[in-house]
Amino acid sequence: MPGSAVKKPGDPVRVRRTADMNALIEDDWKLIRFEPDSGNLIAEKNGKRVVCSRGECETLNFPGSDEVWGLLNSEPDDKNLCEARCAWTELNLCKTASCLLEYGRALDPALASCQTCADFASKVRSITEACESALVVLRMDIKRAEAEYKRCPAGSSFNNDLKDDCLSRWRYLQEKYAAKAHCRDNLIPACGRLAKCLDNLEAARKSQ
Repeated sequence: MPGSAVKKPGDPVRVRRTADMNALIEDDWKLIRFEPDSGNLIAEKNGKRVVCSRGECETLNFPGSDEVWGLLNSEPDDKNLCEARCAWTELNLCKTASCLLEYGRALDPALASCQTCADFASKVRSITEACESALVVLRMDIKRAEAEYKRCPAGSSFNNDLKDDCLSRWRYLQEKYAAKAHCRDNLIPACGRLAKCLDNLEAARKSQ
């Protein structure tokens, strides 16, 4: 079974438990073994054991599910992530992916048109390439603006105004570079992690 390919005895696993009539996913159980005939998972915590059916085990512990779990719990108050957690608790991987895609569309206006997991991954690649290209151009523009500012003579009112204009352009380009660098260092990695989670969910869904 897919879960056994990435989980071995002693590893932490997720199981679904019922508390106060509500189903909850718990991730702090320890895998004891997979039953050879049924493929059911047996897990233990605090001296108690539970049996998780093969299908449920695969839905909660598919390859890459640890990353999905981490993302779903990264922002406890986010509406889309809350809905995705609920969908996973219902063992509905298609709805889980749909909620995560909705979360992704809200990360950046450029992602708002993405309708499928493949669309999202493709758009993230395009954003990444465009950002890297823009940073290369901006680095060259900043160097030119700096050199122009340093060459600009001062003294007369006209020259002072010209120097101020050069300084304004230099600072504008630096601010633009900082914004793109922030995108490269924060938004793009977050989108990349989400795209990977969506890909893992899609693979798990297709294997069911």
